[in-house]
Amino acid sequence: WNSWNHFGCNVDEKIIRETADAFISTGISKLGYTYINIDDCWAELERDNT
Repeated sequence: WNSWNHFGCNVDEKIIRETADAFISTGISKLGYTYINIDDCWAELERDNT
């Protein structure tokens, strides 16, 4: 799973933790999902430190 597909640049620690918890509580992790990848717009030319 990749955060970019759902959240775009609007991702933070809370969202990633909630997503990881949901993968366990809903059983999605048993369907073969192994990774939660964080794409936080690292390639953007203009970024801030948040």
